[in-house]
Amino acid sequence: MDSLLSFFKEFDIANLMPEADVYLRQLRLDLALILLIGPILLLLLGAWYYFLPRQEVGDSLGFRGLFRISDQKTWLQAQKLAGLGYGILGAALLVVFGIMSLFFGAMAPDAIANTVLVCVIIELILTLIVWIGIQILSRNSNLAPCIPWDTRSFCETPCEI
Repeated sequence: MDSLLSFFKEFDIANLMPEADVYLRQLRLDLALILLIGPILLLLLGAWYYFLPRQEVGDSLGFRGLFRISDQKTWLQAQKLAGLGYGILGAALLVVFGIMSLFFGAMAPDAIANTVLVCVIIELILTLIVWIGIQILSRNSNLAPCIPWDTRSFCETPCEI
């Protein structure tokens, strides 16, 4: 009985738990991953639309807009525009957010969480702006820019550089 009492007197539950810095390190890593996953997905989506465009009009894996795209030229141009828009946005956000995540080690966890939340909201707003731009440009193919470095360009007239 005395040994049991001495065990409970010396017992400290804090010894069973890992150190707080382990949790904070894992939290910083998780928040950096949350911050970078969106731009990585945008970059992959942009590459998908640009390099592997769906050839059939109305294909379920292609970029589908609010407006009906009926002809092949406009459909392919919408795929290219979606690839360019999402790819450039994803690359830019990946660079900016990657640099920001390098400074997470010097920040408090609550400041990191607030920064990640603000960045995700900004990312959503920018993605919506790019999506609206693609909708407008793909609706009126005369507004869509010619891509001079694209050898598979679907413009009727040669591009001026």
